[in-house]
Amino acid sequence: TVDIFISTKAIAIKAIISKIIAADELGRIFSILGILESVAQFIFPFIYSFTYSKTVDSFLGTIYFVSTFLFLLTLVLFM
Repeated sequence: TVDIFISTKAIAIKAIISKIIAADELGRIFSILGILESVAQFIFPFIYSFTYSKTVDSFLGTIYFVSTFLFLLTLVLFM
């Protein structure tokens, strides 16, 4: 049930950006966001699978620490 709200993050980010950025700059910003979203779909699965494969034998919970770190990094960047 938590995964239902995962897409609301992108909607909220775009809404906040559209209020902050000038109207003539919105196209550039949204194109950069689109590129970053596309790149993230390739980078983050690699990071998770690499981390999982390297730590599955020693400490399986490492993937949760990576997730928490990436979440906190995002949180700090948007404050």
